[in-house]
Amino acid sequence: MHNKYQALWEHFGIYNAILSSKYHIKQHKELVLGIVEKCWGFSVLGESILSPLKTKQLVEIEGKLIKGSKKAARGRCMFASPKDWMDYFMGTGHELEHEAFLSLWLSNFVFVTSTSIYYVGKHVFPIVIHLARGN
Repeated sequence: MHNKYQALWEHFGIYNAILSSKYHIKQHKELVLGIVEKCWGFSVLGESILSPLKTKQLVEIEGKLIKGSKKAARGRCMFASPKDWMDYFMGTGHELEHEAFLSLWLSNFVFVTSTSIYYVGKHVFPIVIHLARGN
């Protein structure tokens, strides 16, 4: 994914954030929650990535990601595990390959929850759709 999307990530300003997720960083949940409390939803670069999906096209993309999640899970459950997610999307040339990568990245390295290691959460899909378009 790196070689394919590096220029795009640099253009959108998320390249260093993605690369930094390769390093093991001890989590300080209190610090993260404090920052989120002060800054959540406010973008210093433009439109908030937390804004709702406003166009029919963006809503359709979210629907495709949800369907992809179910297909990747292969009927075992409602959500795909990170491994199933990668097996389904990675290197396939799927139309949503970029969004799928960002979904995995956000679920496992940015918006980490106690269940992130078990599945890719659909709660990140709207954010991913905005990020993939440079918002």
